[in-house]
Amino acid sequence: MIYTFWDFDSTLVKHNYPFDAGQEEDEYMDSPASLEMEFELKEEIYEEYKNAEGTKRILLTNRSIKVKDEVINVLEELGVTFDDHLFREKDRSKGNRLDDYLQENKTPKEIHFWDDKDKHIMDMFRISKIYKDITFHLNKVD
Repeated sequence: MIYTFWDFDSTLVKHNYPFDAGQEEDEYMDSPASLEMEFELKEEIYEEYKNAEGTKRILLTNRSIKVKDEVINVLEELGVTFDDHLFREKDRSKGNRLDDYLQENKTPKEIHFWDDKDKHIMDMFRISKIYKDITFHLNKVD
């Protein structure tokens, strides 16, 4: 089994937030208002998503669980669905959420991860050292 993990903001979708990239404001990003705009898929990542058919596709975002339904609706309107969803409930570490997920689910042979931020790629690299029997493919999105 192969698991593919996908970030939402600036990875799967382009957006026009009212602040500079990398300056995300938690209060705004955790509100449904942040999802009341036109979102557009990043075509090159959408192609990767389509090519991942047959894998277990999992959304792994730092969006709060409070906006889960809204995020899922945006993605479904764009034709993107997932087998599972990992939203932020505690800390912002995507690596910690992956670790929790792997402890609760069947361990895959491979994990492919797409994200636009170096800190999340490095967090996954940290987790890859714990799960030595899994091959990790970490993909930085521009």
